[in-house]
Amino acid sequence: MECGGPLTKSCRLLLLLLLLLPPHNYQGWALRQIPPTQGIQDPPAVHLSNGPGQEPVSIMTFNLTKITKSSSSFEFRTWDPEGVIFYGDTNPRDDWFVLGLRDGRPEIQMHNRWAQLTVGAGPRLDDGRWHQVEVKIFGDSVLLGVDKEEVLHLRQVSGPLVKKPEPIMRIALGGLLFPASDLRLPLVPALDACLRRDNWLDPQAQISVSASTNLRNCTIESQPGIFFPPGTRAEFSLQGEASSASFCLDGLWAQDQRLDMDRALSRSQDIWTHSCPQSPGNGTNTTH
Repeated sequence: MECGGPLTKSCRLLLLLLLLLPPHNYQGWALRQIPPTQGIQDPPAVHLSNGPGQEPVSIMTFNLTKITKSSSSFEFRTWDPEGVIFYGDTNPRDDWFVLGLRDGRPEIQMHNRWAQLTVGAGPRLDDGRWHQVEVKIFGDSVLLGVDKEEVLHLRQVSGPLVKKPEPIMRIALGGLLFPASDLRLPLVPALDACLRRDNWLDPQAQISVSASTNLRNCTIESQPGIFFPPGTRAEFSLQGEASSASFCLDGLWAQDQRLDMDRALSRSQDIWTHSCPQSPGNGTNTTH
């Protein structure tokens, strides 16, 4: 493009504007830069919740007689402080394991012939950042690692997977395969979270995998203000000081960033949030 004559200044301004525009692909859409933590070939992150219930989003089965690796790892992100990350069992009556969150921190519940326990450890993970999590069975021990650091080591609580009385293990993501009342310590199963780069036990020993028809993907990036726990109250000014509307958000998913209250709050002085009052139809009285 050449500039000259009486329109030189306008032409230079046009060139500057073109340089400031983001690059476009052949369809005319701006190309989105991929953060370095997300590889180009990585499958999309999976949302762990089907809704307010305890149904898992995916169930995998493994033949333990073919197991050569007894560890599982994944990356995990959430703003939600409580729920089930994954459940595993060979028998839902007397041989099961749960990894979840309580008050934002990892919690393990397990029940087998060696141990029956509930224990929490590690840092809070409900900060909206991606965290690396690993669960490993080593001899008679169960180890939990977060961001490449061991945060829990339980001894004399397990045995070799290949010697389990029942050779088939199930792993369920984001839910339970028995009633929540059977947990050792009550926990709300539903967890608004995302999971990616997961590697479960030994892929060669996997028999089957099934996924919910409601399985959803998560966006790569996350910002504060996109998660609203049940019972959150929001008030919006409609037109002027005399017109307003208020309501309680109950069970709203927001991991896909379709609603960003922080952005709205930063742009308007007429929007504010606080907790819902206690009422017969609303059992939540927690400020968020």
